[in-house]
Amino acid sequence: MNSSAPPRIVLLPGLHGTDELAALLLSQIPREYRSLVVQYPKTGPQTYDALLDSVSRDIPREEPVILIGESFGGPHAIRCAASNPTNVCGVVLCASFIRSPGSSMLASLPIAMSFRAFGHSNWAIRTFLTNGDVDQSLTTLLRKVGQSLKPNLIASRLREALYVNCSADLSVYSGPLVYLRGIRDRLVRRGPLRQIQRIRPDVVVAEIDAPHLILQTKPDQAWCAISGAFRLEI
Repeated sequence: MNSSAPPRIVLLPGLHGTDELAALLLSQIPREYRSLVVQYPKTGPQTYDALLDSVSRDIPREEPVILIGESFGGPHAIRCAASNPTNVCGVVLCASFIRSPGSSMLASLPIAMSFRAFGHSNWAIRTFLTNGDVDQSLTTLLRKVGQSLKPNLIASRLREALYVNCSADLSVYSGPLVYLRGIRDRLVRRGPLRQIQRIRPDVVVAEIDAPHLILQTKPDQAWCAISGAFRLEI
Protein backbone atom coordinates (compact mmCIF):
# COMPACT_ATOMS: atom_id res chain seq x y z
CA MET A 1 0.00 0.00 0.00
CA ASN A 2 1.27 3.47 -0.88
CA SER A 3 0.98 5.27 2.46
CA SER A 4 2.15 8.57 0.92
CA ALA A 5 -0.87 8.78 -1.40
CA PRO A 6 -3.83 10.92 -0.30
CA PRO A 7 -6.52 8.70 1.23
CA ARG A 8 -9.48 7.79 -0.90
CA ILE A 9 -12.77 8.91 0.63
CA VAL A 10 -15.24 6.02 0.55
CA LEU A 11 -18.88 6.68 1.36
CA LEU A 12 -21.08 3.85 2.61
CA PRO A 13 -24.59 5.26 2.15
CA GLY A 14 -27.67 5.03 4.29
CA LEU A 15 -30.76 2.87 3.97
CA HIS A 16 -31.30 3.72 0.30
CA GLY A 17 -27.92 2.18 -0.59
CA THR A 18 -27.20 4.17 -3.77
CA ASP A 19 -25.02 7.08 -4.91
CA GLU A 20 -28.04 9.25 -5.74
CA LEU A 21 -27.82 11.36 -2.56
CA ALA A 22 -24.04 11.75 -2.53
CA ALA A 23 -23.51 14.58 -5.02
CA LEU A 24 -23.69 17.43 -2.50
CA LEU A 25 -20.99 15.95 -0.28
CA LEU A 26 -18.82 14.90 -3.22
CA SER A 27 -18.89 18.46 -4.54
CA GLN A 28 -17.09 19.54 -1.35
CA ILE A 29 -14.29 16.98 -1.54
CA PRO A 30 -11.13 17.93 -3.50
CA ARG A 31 -10.51 15.68 -6.50
CA GLU A 32 -7.17 14.49 -5.16
CA TYR A 33 -9.02 12.28 -2.67
CA ARG A 34 -10.77 10.37 -5.48
CA SER A 35 -14.10 9.82 -3.78
CA LEU A 36 -15.97 6.54 -4.14
CA VAL A 37 -19.58 5.73 -3.25
CA VAL A 38 -20.24 2.06 -2.56
CA GLN A 39 -23.69 0.90 -3.69
CA TYR A 40 -25.55 -1.97 -2.05
CA PRO A 41 -27.03 -4.77 -4.19
CA LYS A 42 -30.77 -4.50 -4.71
CA THR A 43 -31.31 -8.24 -4.98
CA GLY A 44 -30.52 -11.13 -2.70
CA PRO A 45 -30.33 -11.16 1.12
CA GLN A 46 -30.21 -7.71 2.71
CA THR A 47 -28.64 -8.70 6.02
CA TYR A 48 -25.60 -6.82 7.23
CA ASP A 49 -23.50 -9.96 6.81
CA ALA A 50 -24.61 -10.49 3.22
CA LEU A 51 -24.22 -6.83 2.26
CA LEU A 52 -20.80 -6.70 3.92
CA ASP A 53 -19.45 -9.24 1.44
CA SER A 54 -20.41 -6.93 -1.42
CA VAL A 55 -19.21 -3.79 0.37
CA SER A 56 -15.82 -5.33 1.18
CA ARG A 57 -15.22 -6.24 -2.47
CA ASP A 58 -15.77 -2.64 -3.54
CA ILE A 59 -13.45 -0.98 -1.03
CA PRO A 60 -9.89 -0.57 -2.36
CA ARG A 61 -7.32 -2.72 -0.56
CA GLU A 62 -4.07 -1.34 -1.99
CA GLU A 63 -4.40 2.29 -0.92
CA PRO A 64 -5.31 4.22 2.23
CA VAL A 65 -9.01 4.94 2.69
CA ILE A 66 -11.22 6.93 5.01
CA LEU A 67 -14.62 5.32 5.40
CA ILE A 68 -17.73 7.46 5.90
CA GLY A 69 -20.61 5.37 7.20
CA GLU A 70 -23.87 7.27 6.83
CA SER A 71 -26.68 6.09 9.13
CA PHE A 72 -27.33 2.46 8.03
CA GLY A 73 -23.82 2.40 6.53
CA GLY A 74 -22.10 2.97 9.88
CA PRO A 75 -21.93 -0.70 10.93
CA HIS A 76 -20.47 -1.52 7.51
CA ALA A 77 -17.74 1.08 8.06
CA ILE A 78 -16.86 -0.27 11.51
CA ARG A 79 -16.80 -3.89 10.39
CA CYS A 80 -14.67 -3.12 7.34
CA ALA A 81 -12.25 -1.11 9.46
CA ALA A 82 -11.95 -3.89 12.03
CA SER A 83 -11.16 -6.48 9.36
CA ASN A 84 -8.86 -4.25 7.24
CA PRO A 85 -6.75 -2.21 9.69
CA THR A 86 -3.80 -1.84 7.32
CA ASN A 87 -5.44 0.40 4.75
CA VAL A 88 -8.33 1.99 6.69
CA CYS A 89 -6.76 5.14 8.11
CA GLY A 90 -9.94 6.60 9.54
CA VAL A 91 -13.68 6.09 10.06
CA VAL A 92 -16.45 8.69 10.12
CA LEU A 93 -19.84 7.73 11.51
CA CYS A 94 -22.51 10.16 10.31
CA ALA A 95 -25.83 10.09 12.18
CA SER A 96 -25.11 6.42 12.72
CA PHE A 97 -24.95 3.68 15.34
CA ILE A 98 -23.25 0.45 16.35
CA ARG A 99 -26.41 -1.02 17.85
CA SER A 100 -30.10 -0.39 17.25
CA PRO A 101 -30.88 3.35 17.41
CA GLY A 102 -33.61 2.29 19.82
CA SER A 103 -36.73 4.18 20.77
CA SER A 104 -36.27 7.09 18.36
CA MET A 105 -36.29 4.84 15.32
CA LEU A 106 -38.90 2.51 16.79
CA ALA A 107 -41.19 5.48 17.36
CA SER A 108 -41.02 6.27 13.65
CA LEU A 109 -41.35 2.66 12.57
CA PRO A 110 -44.90 2.91 11.15
CA ILE A 111 -43.78 5.38 8.49
CA ALA A 112 -40.13 4.37 8.16
CA MET A 113 -40.90 0.70 7.50
CA SER A 114 -41.20 1.62 3.84
CA PHE A 115 -38.85 4.22 2.43
CA ARG A 116 -41.37 4.53 -0.39
CA ALA A 117 -43.40 6.64 2.04
CA PHE A 118 -40.85 9.36 1.35
CA GLY A 119 -41.61 9.01 -2.34
CA HIS A 120 -45.15 10.20 -1.80
CA SER A 121 -45.09 12.52 1.21
CA ASN A 122 -43.30 15.83 1.61
CA TRP A 123 -44.44 15.76 5.23
CA ALA A 124 -42.57 12.50 5.87
CA ILE A 125 -39.41 13.89 4.29
CA ARG A 126 -39.53 17.11 6.28
CA THR A 127 -40.44 15.38 9.54
CA PHE A 128 -37.90 12.57 9.57
CA LEU A 129 -35.15 13.47 7.11
CA THR A 130 -34.77 17.21 6.62
CA ASN A 131 -36.48 18.61 9.75
CA GLY A 132 -36.20 22.37 9.42
CA ASP A 133 -34.22 22.42 6.17
CA VAL A 134 -36.67 23.02 3.34
CA ASP A 135 -34.94 22.66 -0.02
CA GLN A 136 -37.37 21.82 -2.80
CA SER A 137 -34.69 20.33 -5.06
CA LEU A 138 -33.57 17.99 -2.27
CA THR A 139 -37.18 17.12 -1.45
CA THR A 140 -37.80 16.28 -5.11
CA LEU A 141 -34.68 14.10 -5.22
CA LEU A 142 -35.67 12.27 -2.03
CA ARG A 143 -39.11 11.56 -3.47
CA LYS A 144 -37.53 10.23 -6.65
CA VAL A 145 -35.20 7.94 -4.69
CA GLY A 146 -38.04 6.79 -2.46
CA GLN A 147 -40.22 5.89 -5.43
CA SER A 148 -37.42 3.82 -6.98
CA LEU A 149 -37.01 1.52 -3.97
CA LYS A 150 -39.00 -1.62 -3.38
CA PRO A 151 -40.79 -1.64 -0.01
CA ASN A 152 -39.55 -5.10 0.96
CA LEU A 153 -35.94 -4.07 0.27
CA ILE A 154 -36.07 -1.13 2.66
CA ALA A 155 -38.10 -3.05 5.24
CA SER A 156 -35.43 -5.78 5.26
CA ARG A 157 -32.63 -3.28 5.78
CA LEU A 158 -34.55 -1.46 8.48
CA ARG A 159 -35.07 -4.71 10.39
CA GLU A 160 -31.32 -5.27 10.24
CA ALA A 161 -30.72 -1.81 11.70
CA LEU A 162 -33.03 -2.63 14.60
CA TYR A 163 -31.04 -5.73 15.57
CA VAL A 164 -27.45 -4.99 14.54
CA ASN A 165 -24.67 -5.00 17.13
CA CYS A 166 -21.10 -4.33 16.03
CA SER A 167 -19.78 -3.33 19.45
CA ALA A 168 -17.14 -6.05 19.28
CA ASP A 169 -15.92 -4.76 15.92
CA LEU A 170 -15.61 -1.24 17.32
CA SER A 171 -13.53 -2.63 20.17
CA VAL A 172 -11.18 -4.19 17.62
CA TYR A 173 -10.81 -1.04 15.50
CA SER A 174 -8.32 1.29 17.19
CA GLY A 175 -7.77 3.86 14.41
CA PRO A 176 -9.04 7.45 14.22
CA LEU A 177 -12.79 7.74 14.71
CA VAL A 178 -15.06 10.73 14.08
CA TYR A 179 -18.77 11.06 14.78
CA LEU A 180 -21.00 13.63 13.03
CA ARG A 181 -24.20 14.31 14.93
CA GLY A 182 -27.12 16.38 13.68
CA ILE A 183 -28.59 18.22 16.64
CA ARG A 184 -32.02 18.19 14.94
CA ASP A 185 -31.88 14.48 14.06
CA ARG A 186 -35.22 12.82 14.87
CA LEU A 187 -34.20 9.29 13.86
CA VAL A 188 -30.78 8.79 15.49
CA ARG A 189 -30.53 10.78 18.67
CA ARG A 190 -27.84 10.97 21.36
CA GLY A 191 -28.11 7.39 22.69
CA PRO A 192 -26.10 5.73 19.88
CA LEU A 193 -23.26 8.23 20.38
CA ARG A 194 -23.13 7.43 24.08
CA GLN A 195 -22.82 3.72 23.24
CA ILE A 196 -19.88 4.50 20.97
CA GLN A 197 -18.23 6.72 23.58
CA ARG A 198 -18.35 3.94 26.17
CA ILE A 199 -16.20 1.79 23.88
CA ARG A 200 -14.19 4.58 22.24
CA PRO A 201 -14.02 7.57 24.62
CA ASP A 202 -11.48 9.11 22.24
CA VAL A 203 -14.03 9.51 19.43
CA VAL A 204 -13.97 13.02 17.97
CA VAL A 205 -17.51 14.43 17.98
CA ALA A 206 -18.70 17.19 15.67
CA GLU A 207 -22.21 18.48 16.35
CA ILE A 208 -23.80 20.19 13.37
CA ASP A 209 -27.05 22.15 13.26
CA ALA A 210 -28.62 19.66 10.90
CA PRO A 211 -31.35 17.01 10.66
CA HIS A 212 -30.75 13.31 9.99
CA LEU A 213 -29.51 13.98 6.46
CA ILE A 214 -26.38 15.87 7.50
CA LEU A 215 -24.43 15.15 4.32
CA GLN A 216 -27.26 16.41 2.13
CA THR A 217 -28.34 19.51 4.09
CA LYS A 218 -24.97 20.66 5.47
CA PRO A 219 -22.35 19.10 3.17
CA ASP A 220 -19.92 21.99 3.59
CA GLN A 221 -19.96 21.77 7.38
CA ALA A 222 -19.72 17.98 7.24
CA TRP A 223 -16.62 18.06 5.03
CA CYS A 224 -15.09 20.84 7.14
CA ALA A 225 -15.46 18.64 10.23
CA ILE A 226 -14.06 15.57 8.46
CA SER A 227 -11.13 17.37 6.85
CA GLY A 228 -10.31 19.11 10.11
CA ALA A 229 -10.34 15.89 12.13
CA PHE A 230 -8.03 14.12 9.67
CA ARG A 231 -6.01 17.24 8.74
CA LEU A 232 -6.94 17.00 5.09
CA GLU A 233 -6.64 19.88 2.67
CA ILE A 234 -9.87 21.68 1.88
